[in-house]
Amino acid sequence: MASRAFIFDLDGTVYRGGAAIPGASRFLNRLIRDGVPFVFVTNRANRTSAEVADQLIKLGIPCTEHMVLTSAQATAAYLGGVKAYLIGGKGVEQALASVVVGDFLMTDILAAHNAQMSSVLILTGVSKREDIASAPCSPTWIVEDYSELETVVYPGPNGR
Repeated sequence: MASRAFIFDLDGTVYRGGAAIPGASRFLNRLIRDGVPFVFVTNRANRTSAEVADQLIKLGIPCTEHMVLTSAQATAAYLGGVKAYLIGGKGVEQALASVVVGDFLMTDILAAHNAQMSSVLILTGVSKREDIASAPCSPTWIVEDYSELETVVYPGPNGR
């Protein structure tokens, strides 16, 4: 894989429910150790970046609030200095040559496709391999889990 920066969806990709996806923490720590930049993105606007980071840290995922981009922040950046009527919680109020890593073909992978970005479908969440045939676009890579993602990112005998 030539790209060396990653955008990770959260729910179903990095964690599911109240637990980290197996291998996520180890893989993310390897990216940190190797100096590979990454960011976490979420479409949930009801929490701040700090709240998301705290949740991830409690799950054993390395994170700071500066590593989290919420949909509230993206909306605020899109609107710039324009005045807008606020409808939403405090996440909204407080409110990339990369690879998108996500678990849902209809949101994560489609967004990457629409942005003309490479994508990795990690089969730890919503979408299954059999869903790919009927999806509006295909991911660049498909992996079962973080162990397989590591072999894609770090190919070759010295990859591990």
